[in-house]
Amino acid sequence: MLIGSNILITLAVAFAMRWLSKPTSAKINSQGMKVMRPAKGYKFIAWLFFWFTTAIVLLLTFSSIYGIPGIQNPELYDIVVAIIASLFFYSVSIWLILYERNARAIFDSSKIIYQGALGKPKSVLWKDVIKVTFSKAALQFYIETKRQRIPIHKHMSGFNELKEVLINSLSPELIKQALIDLDQVKGR
Repeated sequence: MLIGSNILITLAVAFAMRWLSKPTSAKINSQGMKVMRPAKGYKFIAWLFFWFTTAIVLLLTFSSIYGIPGIQNPELYDIVVAIIASLFFYSVSIWLILYERNARAIFDSSKIIYQGALGKPKSVLWKDVIKVTFSKAALQFYIETKRQRIPIHKHMSGFNELKEVLINSLSPELIKQALIDLDQVKGR
């Protein structure tokens, strides 16, 4: 049973990563700018976390109130751990829902406007960019000016189009290391 469940979990994670990393094109808005959005898989994962956590909370509530025949009632320690875990998973799911609904990057050959999970927009002109890095752990570009930093995740639609704009709009020295780091995470 344990080997079967490990194989199932491994396959599920591999499928989810493949689904999330599938490149898609950015859409064009009415001003002719390209609009990047998070992958649709984020919405699925967010709601999966939410409903899974809700089921666990309901099960714990039911078992605490009525008990489950043949199973010992949970101790206070078990309930506290379950509450903390539930709060963690609820916060992750809510953040993912907000990210999927609100996050977007709108760009053209002269600027990028980024809006994160909380909806606060940041605007950067390409001529003001002083540093571009790519985090292999977070799978995202960080586009930096003297005053702000914009994260653009690899799983957003139009990521390859943004990469081309970065190559064409910025000096090669500014983006060289970020492109090397990006090439090292192909397929993730």
